[in-house]
Amino acid sequence: ITFGVLAVAFCLRSFALCMTFTRKGPIWQDLPSGRAIVFDTTWGPYFLVPLGLAILLLLLEMGLVAKSQRFLQNVMAAAPALLLLSSPLGGGPVFRGFLSTFTETVGSPVWLTVWTLLGFYCWSWLRGVAQARFGVIGALGLLSVVGARTIDLRTFIQPQPQPFLVIGAILLANGLWARSSRAMAAAAVAAVFGLWLMLPQSISVDYRVAVCFNVLLAAIVAVGLAYRDRFAGVLRSAGALLILFATIVVTTSSQAADVPLLWRTLYVGLLVVASLCIAMLWGDRWYLRAFAGSLLVAAYGGIAVAFRSAAGVIGRPALTAFSWSLGALLLAFLISAHKARWLPRRLLPGWSNGHNGNGSQKTSPPAAPPVTNGLSSDTPT
Repeated sequence: ITFGVLAVAFCLRSFALCMTFTRKGPIWQDLPSGRAIVFDTTWGPYFLVPLGLAILLLLLEMGLVAKSQRFLQNVMAAAPALLLLSSPLGGGPVFRGFLSTFTETVGSPVWLTVWTLLGFYCWSWLRGVAQARFGVIGALGLLSVVGARTIDLRTFIQPQPQPFLVIGAILLANGLWARSSRAMAAAAVAAVFGLWLMLPQSISVDYRVAVCFNVLLAAIVAVGLAYRDRFAGVLRSAGALLILFATIVVTTSSQAADVPLLWRTLYVGLLVVASLCIAMLWGDRWYLRAFAGSLLVAAYGGIAVAFRSAAGVIGRPALTAFSWSLGALLLAFLISAHKARWLPRRLLPGWSNGHNGNGSQKTSPPAAPPVTNGLSSDTPT
């Protein structure tokens, strides 16, 4: 009860001080329905943010002394309510004039409150509240769009890369400390997003996408191979699929046609070799599938390039006829090789079951007569 009375007294005192010692507009205003009282002062709800911070600190200490994790979680979840207090609510000329002067001189109440929340969550994290790290990440995320002149949703700034890089560093340290592949993957995503914002807007979007995609691909592959938990297995499969996806895009996409052929060939060759090395060293089937798929896509790309080059020399109709003839010749050679038993049986195991060498059906040897008590069934008793 004592703390509640003190909190109410603090609120009334702050409003009374603003009414007494600061500028204020007319108290009475004439309206069509009659006279109404108007409190146009410099006071706003953001004057109560220091009181809210003091209450949060007291609740934090109470939870730490009582060692109640549930109570501490509720305190961490209630802390963002300070942002509601920081919203400038008021429409009088005196209130707007003071808010504008305060924002230009010191900073907007929303911006200062976000920094206050960041300090509170950092202090709580240092005191051993594990859930506070989510508050730190959330406050940093807000600082990427909340600037010193932000007072509402319309005055948000362009996303800044520095908070996301800091978030990535925090998640990286947490992942290394806790050996968590989830935290490491989240750190990679945050860092790549910060990298996207950091790259200059003057360069082409395709270049930014290529750089960020390859950095994220390398991070996913590295984290998936470095850890052995369940989520790391998901990352390994995702990394293999991303390698196959990158090979398909570089080989078949029209946007990649502007890149020199040598660079594309080296890139695809690097992906194929990397998939094979990972499959052999780590024994991962996903990367073995990625190697096979990437190799097939690369072979298709090579055949397509060779076909277009040859078509420019001998003509497309002649090359098409030659390709069909070559395919038919290869098929006839495989059929003849199979009949001559030149192909290893391991390649076509199902074809050799139930047939002998000349293509006739194999006959199984006659079954032996059943034996009863050491004698055959047709032996006279």
